[in-house]
Amino acid sequence: MTRISVSALPDPIAVPVNENRRISRYRMAERALWEHYRLQPTERFFNLGKAGARIRVVEVGSGPPVLFAHGTAGSAPAFAPLISQLPDFRCLLFDRLRAD
Repeated sequence: MTRISVSALPDPIAVPVNENRRISRYRMAERALWEHYRLQPTERFFNLGKAGARIRVVEVGSGPPVLFAHGTAGSAPAFAPLISQLPDFRCLLFDRLRAD
């Protein structure tokens, strides 16, 4: 069985001070995109024990859950225009596996 641990950042998605410049710029742009669509996501990171990988899950809204999985090199914010049209759903978006 794979062990999963969860950590969460404050709501909304924040840009931690200790991230490198490239990542900080990406996260600031991501936050601006969410704000443009008037969405307030939260995020969680799941560490997949023995696999040595980490998954980021972004959650927006409340209601019946809908899972979004992209098949491109993009990330969760690519769904922001669609999610803004689904106010009555709990939208769960996950990014691809990333090795730590």
